[in-house]
Amino acid sequence: MKPLIIVGALFLLAWLFIYYRYFRENKEKDVYANSNDKGLENTVFYINEEINESLIYSVAVWGDDNNTGSLASPWKTLQHAVNHLQPGGKLLIREGSYKEYVSLKRSGTSENPIIVGVFQNEEAVLDGEGVGSKYGFNFEFGVSFVSLSGLKVKNFKKYGVALWGENRSIVINNVEVQGCGTGLHIISAVNLVIENCSLYNNKGPGMVVSPGPLDNARIAYTRSSHNESPENPDGFVLDSGKDIMIEKCVAEYNAGSGFSCSSTDTVISACIMRDNSYYGVKCLGEGCKLVNCVIDNNGMAGFAIQGGGTYDLSNNLIVSCGLKGDYGLEANPQFYTAPIRVLLINNIFAYNYEGVHFGSSALLEKEDYNIYWSREDAEIYMDSRKYSRGEINERVWYKETGRGEHSFCRDPRFVDLSCRDYRLAKNSPAIDRGAKEGVPGADINGSVRPLGGGIDIGPYELAEGSLVPPVARITDTPAYSSNSSNSLEFSVKWEGFIYIEGGEVAGYNVQFKDGAGGTWQNWLEETTEVEGVFCGISGHTFYFRVRAKDNLGNWGNWSDSRYTVVPIDDQSPLIKYEGNWQFINSEESYINTLSYSASPGAAVSFRFTGTEAAWISTIGPDRGQALVYLDDVSQNIVDLYCETYRYRRSVFSSCLDGRPHTIRIVVAGTKNERSSGCRVDFDAIAVKS
Repeated sequence: MKPLIIVGALFLLAWLFIYYRYFRENKEKDVYANSNDKGLENTVFYINEEINESLIYSVAVWGDDNNTGSLASPWKTLQHAVNHLQPGGKLLIREGSYKEYVSLKRSGTSENPIIVGVFQNEEAVLDGEGVGSKYGFNFEFGVSFVSLSGLKVKNFKKYGVALWGENRSIVINNVEVQGCGTGLHIISAVNLVIENCSLYNNKGPGMVVSPGPLDNARIAYTRSSHNESPENPDGFVLDSGKDIMIEKCVAEYNAGSGFSCSSTDTVISACIMRDNSYYGVKCLGEGCKLVNCVIDNNGMAGFAIQGGGTYDLSNNLIVSCGLKGDYGLEANPQFYTAPIRVLLINNIFAYNYEGVHFGSSALLEKEDYNIYWSREDAEIYMDSRKYSRGEINERVWYKETGRGEHSFCRDPRFVDLSCRDYRLAKNSPAIDRGAKEGVPGADINGSVRPLGGGIDIGPYELAEGSLVPPVARITDTPAYSSNSSNSLEFSVKWEGFIYIEGGEVAGYNVQFKDGAGGTWQNWLEETTEVEGVFCGISGHTFYFRVRAKDNLGNWGNWSDSRYTVVPIDDQSPLIKYEGNWQFINSEESYINTLSYSASPGAAVSFRFTGTEAAWISTIGPDRGQALVYLDDVSQNIVDLYCETYRYRRSVFSSCLDGRPHTIRIVVAGTKNERSSGCRVDFDAIAVKS
């Protein structure tokens, strides 16, 4: 008796562990779909707080269909197990290979769905090899409110998983289908969720909706790849339906196209379509939106519009497509007369065999903020007219069509084109240059836009700091204009640098302002020069700053400013002379005039307001000495002797507080013992403001 009690106790403990580990923790939790997805509210299933343990079953290859179906006494075949499921029933599939096909004929309810899933991430395979049926796991006509997860299906000649029509609120999660005729075939369904599935190496398409419709569906994180046969199957086929969201899916290496969509109001977001033999995406349905997608290396056009309706493409990258001689984008239906309305915003079309093509029935409602870099002589074909890179950059395209005001042709600069790393490299022309209105709020990786100073063009948004602007500086401007010129004109020089491989400085913008409190004004705009001659105003101080532009059109920040003081000439009526002074014309002197005196006590004075004052004079072998006073306080004895004559020299300067002051220069009548005279020259006074 005791052994039976011990066995019973162990069984009870094991059951309690499984219950709390795999069911209780999920109570009242949405485990299958996001209730915020448009049109998918009825697909949300909840596990009731009070679980009916009698509705939890298991199946295992080592089981027996005569068992009770409990975890400790599993059934053997899947078909026998699903035949016993009722609303709220949960079937756990244990690991192993099940050589059979399954027809699920029972439905759950929105409150009590039927749940069929593989136990604890074990590997359970539904294998059709040697099985008489062509169909693997079948949701029979009208079956609804069922979830299937974790199962691997292979080797069925027709369909690996099939929904046979009028199916509602079905969730297929983490299901893998390979080696079948078609991976997943849907006759018609409403409120369908397909997530985290892998459909590959099938002879037909990975997923097909035919004849449809499929309404209110979400297909996410699902890969359809390497599906090939002489029939050239596509990755995903949607023959009819509406309100379908396809996001974060991959269609690659299929013998046909990545996506073939005839459904309406379909959004394809953050998907990748690459290396398909035909088109990346082929669309015939009304209201198709393509957002944040990467379409690359497809044999035919990256995106082909083959039916009438509205097609909205924003922040996509179509690159290296048309390998068989086709376009990056083609809007030229052959058998439809209904007009095509196309909107292109923030897209990159690069390195495709041809550019983009709009046929006679295509109406380009909006085209702006796009980058074209595929074919130099024909980036855009518009009916019988083609536009080259030069015509787009020179705004011929914009003037003739009214489209593409902010579109341009330039190498988009990827991190590594050869390795298919299509993120934007530093200083890509796509950074911060996209339209700000009506664009997706996040990029292909979910990063919120914008991350830098603006929206990036294409599917990737780069973090702030990805743009490395050029640096510029004013390299030379005289402290006093008289240092370099005897007129009001003086030279200003600047230079620029860019600290990134392949970058070049393409131009400058130079500004000036009159006085420290003045307003910055443009002096030289979009110039390639590195030196200019500025004409100042006597008695004014001019400040200069510069910024540089690189060869990708990125402007750097403004440099620190440098200033030049334009002196007041000795002939100014504001200057007061005392005693005997002579006034002469001198070609070497400032403004070609000069005042001098050798009479002891002769003086010159000037009342001013500024932060710095300087006396400009001639020095030479016959010049004498002078006393300098600021506000009647002696500052220095200035000796003007020099072995050779030098003109327009600052012989005295003083930094001040910006308040009113008076400078007074008095002829001393003395000289350096080496000097041959006592003459004192007064050429100008410079005051910094």
